[in-house]
Amino acid sequence: ITDNMLCAGNILGGVDACTGDSGGPLVVYDSERAEWVLVGIVSWGAGCGASGAYGVYTNVSAYAGWVVEQRGSLNLE
Repeated sequence: ITDNMLCAGNILGGVDACTGDSGGPLVVYDSERAEWVLVGIVSWGAGCGASGAYGVYTNVSAYAGWVVEQRGSLNLE
């Protein structure tokens, strides 16, 4: 796992991305802002929801600067 990745899952299993989910979102709810926030993009994993397994996601914050550069002056709000 590198700095541009993050792991997520449930230690008991049953919750995970699986085959065909690559590129999908990992979101968390920010209760202070009352909105869902994209924190990861499904990359790979081991076990598809198996107990003790985890999913590996691209860490979106690691690429925030690049995203801002690519969008230029486009206002997304």
